[in-house]
Amino acid sequence: MPAQRIFGLDCLRALAIVLVLFSHMFNGLELFGIVGVELFFVLSGFLIGGILVKSLEKQQGFNWRDLRQFLIRRFLRTLPNYYLFLLIYSIFERIVSPDITKSAAVYLRYSLFLQNFAWPNPSGYFSHSWSLCIEEWFYFFTSITLFLILKIIGNNESSRFKALGLTALTFIIIPNFLKFRFGSEFDDLRMIVIFRLDAIMYGVFISILKNRFPQVWGKGFSLAILGLLISAVAIFLNGQSSTGEAIALSLMPIGFSLLIPGIYNLSRTQTQVDKLVEWTATLSYSIYLSHIIIYFGLQGPFGYNNMSVIAKLLYKAFSLVLIFAGSYCIYRFYEKPVTDLRDRLTREIPARSS
Repeated sequence: MPAQRIFGLDCLRALAIVLVLFSHMFNGLELFGIVGVELFFVLSGFLIGGILVKSLEKQQGFNWRDLRQFLIRRFLRTLPNYYLFLLIYSIFERIVSPDITKSAAVYLRYSLFLQNFAWPNPSGYFSHSWSLCIEEWFYFFTSITLFLILKIIGNNESSRFKALGLTALTFIIIPNFLKFRFGSEFDDLRMIVIFRLDAIMYGVFISILKNRFPQVWGKGFSLAILGLLISAVAIFLNGQSSTGEAIALSLMPIGFSLLIPGIYNLSRTQTQVDKLVEWTATLSYSIYLSHIIIYFGLQGPFGYNNMSVIAKLLYKAFSLVLIFAGSYCIYRFYEKPVTDLRDRLTREIPARSS
């Protein structure tokens, strides 16, 4: 049974992908892309937090079967689209730049999500995959850490949420320590996995807030105002200096995560806007992966650089139509069937004690 969509979260997803699109289609809007990706991070954390909390609330807690099922479900949700576009980008590059050759090591790095693990992406190829690397390693590291902590302190009712709290603190303290200790050595701090795992963990904290502290969660408007203030400070500090960037990258996801309680119960408008928001949110993953190759890949054949201002605007509008149409086809004929298969496979995993 598919999960019921939350309109407030769909609004944030739709906003996030629109900001990313605008940042790549219009010069000078790089900040839009930064905000969009950070929104995606906290939304992912909120989703993951909800899954982990439900697992911990079960009688058997978060055991081996839960760990296995969690990783299978997350990877089957994200990896098929990722590898599809890794193949598409590889083929496209060979067609448009046959003189550029890449070693097998480059493709291996991308296949294992190592292109920006503890260093900037050395090749620039499939460049926007950096955020997916952060998410995939987050899924892996946090679930394994939670499982191991439970093994150490005991998988019983009194220790389960202590284990989740310790896991959350681990993935906030360590990335921030690394960020402030070594971050000044890198120009692409925002895009390096080991420095950014905390960005997703703040969303997990908000999910814990929703499930375990309803009185605080209920103060959604106040939390949202606080989140906006923190976000404004982060945006101001971003780019001021290496220390300012590190502070901004720590504050920004905190601020954005605090928006979730305020917008979670947002009412539908009962107009076609609702369908547009839900449709955009549903296609957001495919849009994120496809928009670069469509928008920039067609500029050469269309002679974009020689176009007038009006013609360029028409090209952007045409590109958006292609991006949404292509993303719908990918979702309808590839992403959704794979997700449905994932649901059938994970339902068939037999129960097993830890």
